[in-house]
Amino acid sequence: RLIEQMGGEIGVDSTPGEGSEFWISLSLPKTRDDAEDLPAAPLLGRRVAVLENHELARQALQHQLEDCGLSTTPFNTLESLTNGVTAAHQTDQAIDLAVLGITSNDMPP
Repeated sequence: RLIEQMGGEIGVDSTPGEGSEFWISLSLPKTRDDAEDLPAAPLLGRRVAVLENHELARQALQHQLEDCGLSTTPFNTLESLTNGVTAAHQTDQAIDLAVLGITSNDMPP
């Protein structure tokens, strides 16, 4: 009822033996300018290693971090991350922090 009271729609598409898809459609006003979401200056320009073996998830993480003013370097394996961080440190371009994706299956538990 809440979705409908807000002028939206809610529904379900179901196929026996295959499953169901639940959906909502709702138009909401933008409450503030995206510039307000930018981080404070200490994060701007920081170098971030992004480890995620799923390409689309890695790209999404990169875009989000770059939108916050960070410089990203992508990696799809733990070994490539280790090598990349070592190489960056040797060239005086050290990585400031790393974001490790939850689907990186070559990391031990």
